[in-house]
Amino acid sequence: ILFIWTLTIVADLRRCGDLFVRLILATPTITSMRDAVVESDGEVGLTRPLKAMLMSTCILPRYLIDVYLLWLGCRWLAATPSFGDLLLNAVALEFILLLKDTLYAGVVPDRNKRATQNTLIQPWQKTEPANYRVFLSSFLLILVTVAWVLYYVYRFQAVLPDYKWDVAKVCASYVKSITSGKAR
Repeated sequence: ILFIWTLTIVADLRRCGDLFVRLILATPTITSMRDAVVESDGEVGLTRPLKAMLMSTCILPRYLIDVYLLWLGCRWLAATPSFGDLLLNAVALEFILLLKDTLYAGVVPDRNKRATQNTLIQPWQKTEPANYRVFLSSFLLILVTVAWVLYYVYRFQAVLPDYKWDVAKVCASYVKSITSGKAR
């Protein structure tokens, strides 16, 4: 479940990074919002203050919330005592992660939603070559996810401080008696 939660957060971080690249880096910087949209050729630009505002109110908070939810969610899920509670906690974490989308769908007027949908956000690259990097780079995120989960479980988790995987030897006789049907 830690792997699935981490993969969910990594996917949201990837969308956040894509938004940063497309809005802040790929969109041209212009001097005035009067020049923001040129109808004839569809050119779009943003002013420096608008880019700074987008960065400080949308992109950076979303990134920080994702990182905090990754840590808190892993800790919360690792501390969950039963499978039923684990599923309930995972659903609650997903609810928190998707709250921004729910608020957008429920609160923002339809006119603003249409205006947002019609906004042309520049892609990072106009074309991409067909090569191994393009096709396989996304799978690197799976390795990052596995690395985080292993790091968290073996080094970073604080649910069981100083846990050294040493209870198996102590509990072996009890586990054997439980599985054989002869409880003490």
